[in-house]
Amino acid sequence: MQKPDRRKHQRVKTSFISKIPYTGAETYGYVNHISLGGIGMFCGDNFPVGKVVHFDLNDPGYRIMKLTGCVVWKKETVLNSESGFSYGIEIASKPVEFEQYIESLLQNGSDSPYSQA
Repeated sequence: MQKPDRRKHQRVKTSFISKIPYTGAETYGYVNHISLGGIGMFCGDNFPVGKVVHFDLNDPGYRIMKLTGCVVWKKETVLNSESGFSYGIEIASKPVEFEQYIESLLQNGSDSPYSQA
């Protein structure tokens, strides 16, 4: 039996890096999909579910946007021979232009957007 899709927003496949600064250090994550409500990301660091993360969204061709989100799920993953974690991050705080950015991606920034359920 397939689980129901609880997504509220249409997702777009992406392929870029995001910087994640945290307590005295920083790391990087690979953003593989994005929507108005959240981000799917791969990262080598192990963040607990419930952790609030701040990150710099750095999609080439757009200015860097600072976002804040909360890890809502994680799964141990291997990506390109690298062990790490896939995360679902719900966006809690975003700049005003983030909505325009997502609309632009939905209209012409991706050849294969995920479908909204």
